[in-house]
Amino acid sequence: MAQKVWDIAPERCLLWKDLGHFQQKESVKSWTLQIKSQSERQAVLILVDTLMAKYRPALRQIHEAEEDFMPRLVAYFDGEKDPRNLMIVFSVLQVAMVEWDISAEAQNLFEAVFNYFPITFRPPPGDPFGITAQDLKDRLRDCIASSGYLAPYAFPALLDKLDSTSMNTKRDSLQTITACINRYGSDTVHLYSITLWDALKFEILNVQEEDLAEEALQALQAIATQLSSSTHQGPLQTYLKPVIKECNEHLEDTPTKQSAAAGRILDAISKASLEASDMLGKGCLPQLFVLMKTSDNLPRRRGFMEILNQLLESYLLTYGPWRKAVANGDNSTAIAQPMLRATGNTFSEFRTESITAFTSALTGSSKIEVSFRLLALDGLRNLVMIRGLLEDLETAKIIRVIDEIVIHEEPYGKDEVKAAAMDALVQIAHQKPQLVIDSSIPEFMAQLPDTDEGSEKPYVPILEAIAKLSAEYQMFRTIMIRLKNKLYAATRQGASSKYIVAILSAILYAFSSGSSGLPDPAIFGTYYTDLVLPLLTDFVTPEGQLASTSSVREDAVLILIGRICNTIMRSQVWISQTEICRNTYSLFRQNDMQQLPPFSAQHPHTMIISTHLLASLHKEATPYTDMSELLSALIDFASSSSADPAVTATTVSQISLIVNKYMKPAATKSTIQPLFSGSSSLLSQDKLNPISLRISYAILNALVLKTDPLLPTLLPRFFDLFSSPAYGTQAAKAFSALLASDDLLTKANHCTIYALHKQRLFVLSVSTLAATYKDSTTSQEGKDNILIALSGLLYWIPYDLLKAELPTLIPLLLQSLRLDDADVKARTITIFEKIVLEDPKLVEEHVTSMINRLLDIAVMASENKDVKGGSAKVTSHTPPKARAGALACLTAFVTSFRTELLLPQKHLVNRRLMPALDDPKRAVRVEAVRCRKAWSGLGGTSNDDE
Repeated sequence: MAQKVWDIAPERCLLWKDLGHFQQKESVKSWTLQIKSQSERQAVLILVDTLMAKYRPALRQIHEAEEDFMPRLVAYFDGEKDPRNLMIVFSVLQVAMVEWDISAEAQNLFEAVFNYFPITFRPPPGDPFGITAQDLKDRLRDCIASSGYLAPYAFPALLDKLDSTSMNTKRDSLQTITACINRYGSDTVHLYSITLWDALKFEILNVQEEDLAEEALQALQAIATQLSSSTHQGPLQTYLKPVIKECNEHLEDTPTKQSAAAGRILDAISKASLEASDMLGKGCLPQLFVLMKTSDNLPRRRGFMEILNQLLESYLLTYGPWRKAVANGDNSTAIAQPMLRATGNTFSEFRTESITAFTSALTGSSKIEVSFRLLALDGLRNLVMIRGLLEDLETAKIIRVIDEIVIHEEPYGKDEVKAAAMDALVQIAHQKPQLVIDSSIPEFMAQLPDTDEGSEKPYVPILEAIAKLSAEYQMFRTIMIRLKNKLYAATRQGASSKYIVAILSAILYAFSSGSSGLPDPAIFGTYYTDLVLPLLTDFVTPEGQLASTSSVREDAVLILIGRICNTIMRSQVWISQTEICRNTYSLFRQNDMQQLPPFSAQHPHTMIISTHLLASLHKEATPYTDMSELLSALIDFASSSSADPAVTATTVSQISLIVNKYMKPAATKSTIQPLFSGSSSLLSQDKLNPISLRISYAILNALVLKTDPLLPTLLPRFFDLFSSPAYGTQAAKAFSALLASDDLLTKANHCTIYALHKQRLFVLSVSTLAATYKDSTTSQEGKDNILIALSGLLYWIPYDLLKAELPTLIPLLLQSLRLDDADVKARTITIFEKIVLEDPKLVEEHVTSMINRLLDIAVMASENKDVKGGSAKVTSHTPPKARAGALACLTAFVTSFRTELLLPQKHLVNRRLMPALDDPKRAVRVEAVRCRKAWSGLGGTSNDDE
């Protein structure tokens, strides 16, 4: 490469012996680099860039010693246009601008780089070098913003570019102005702050493009940030004086576009620093409150309140909240930490007026003024959250106002105000938890009756509010104590099961969702003695003091108690589960195990609780010594005809848990395989019934999740069930749900779930099912059941895995669309939509049949007519979800398939879509409108042109 340099300019450059100096023996006057080819120029530029990187101090000495060094260096690159070379040129010049004294050559350097502004380069198709226009823009921007010496030339030139009619030029100019402000330093920016304000404000007050206004706001904020770093406040005061004057003038005209823009300007600049927010507050808040007091119409008050909220949000950003969330080690949750009180907040002078204005707007406005009241709620929340602004008495007053909304607000529309009030209270609880504990919790608990019999108090919204407040760590324990006491009181007073369910649901929400804010889930361990044991001994066991209450014996109540116990216990290490493990079935009764379910039919409802306790256990915590014996007892217990449906369901789930957690491969072969072999098989004709089928699929589900080696042996026996006249459809539906999510079989419950279990089942099943479907000996009913099973299986399989088998499966999926099963149709449509979006060529040959079948699904039965004959077509009523899915799939056709392939179907689709436009469900109508719009524009002609 060096040899090329000497070939280009013989004897014009030499390297000193120490390679520390680079000089030219004579000035370059008539010769420039541009007379050579791009590759030769690039070789020279790479050498210069290397010298700049390795021998920078020596080059700087030459620059300081020779006055003409910089002009000759700049002239050397003059006229370069190749983007690859320009990237190097900009880098070299940026080093000189940043690190060297360029005061004497600032104009020359600026003109050398600004000649390229704005960048309009577009890389050619298939450009192998990968240089984009944005790369050049970023490098050029770095050059222009590199030194404050360039300011006298950069700011006027960039402001002149703002008059361009090109939005891209204006955008680049604004971004470069911001970069210059950020790097030139406060002393330099101070000299141009007023000039910049006068130019930038028009981009905000007279918005052309929203993103341009945002860029201008960022530039104004950057000016305030730079001037705030000055050693004295004079530059910042000078800059803000015209800003305050201009904004106050526009605020008087509220509500207008200019007044809204003035609010945005105040908001942006206030966020720059504490000093900026205080100066703007002193200049604008007095007039703002005077205008608010004298405003006599709602739109004007709303405009002022929006601006006031913007200022409050900027104060919240600059002063910060009372407590800040911080990372808690490896835990993704956060704990609130107290922060020091901030003083000197200008807003503190107007806090009384602010509280009065927001409170009167919230409580004194009509409930139909939803947006206005939501603004008032946001304002009250911001007032409380700003650090050091309000006293505790003032905060407590606001909390009481919000409590009144949560408790007594009458339902209206979507109840947006009540929902927003609850969200605001949760955020306030994070900042001031003790005040909420002292004020809101007693108020809410007072609204909960001891019994709902004869009471008209709406307890569900109150319980929802209490449960949401439990997300705050300091409130969690208080709420748990209060809810537990209320549960006991309600049960003793003979409350209905509906009320008991509501209280238990609030407790469950607190532990499962609200507890995400707790520092460590292991803290649940304290609730083993505080909550789990009392629930089990007092509510569940027959000997419990409250177990005889009729409401407690309801299945819904027992399921919730089980879920609460499960949530608390599963977070514990297995050593801590020892006691609950020994009492999974006895539930702390002294009876012999053989006298308890599942070994006995007495008190079968305790199995609901036992199932959830079993789910919470680690694999190391074994609830029974002989797991094979326990599994046999569970199967017999589930098969009992006297078993309650809820008890049967939980027992079947327990079978899955036992097989998945505690059965090793050797045990499954010796224990599970006999269950499906010989005349005693669960799937034999003599024993096959709905319960044995559920038990069989529960076992299969457990084996699938852990990809047990027994699967290849067992699966064909399940496939044979699809031909059963009595249970084929039930078996197919059970198979289709094998990969669906389960509430108990989860990793959180310490189950064995391998990442590739879906792929394993897919590989073992698809080819066999497809071959059986094509077999001429398979009955039509058997084929339909195979389609049901396949639709469910394929729905849960990742598309990348599914893709390889699609040529074989697409004909089967098309047949699935003709079935009357709504779930099958919905799943199949989802699969087809993925295919159409990802690999439309795979289904091009089936486009016509797909369109017809999707239209049959999309249009309701009562309106589905044969277009040619006009006769009504008898089809089953398809659920709204499937109808909307079919329409969405049809819409995807337009963007995925070739136009000439769809044009013959355009008229048919538009005609048959007419009934869907009047569908009773809004979601279907929306999809129908999108679909018709897409198809009407197909081929460049609308439907009206046809």
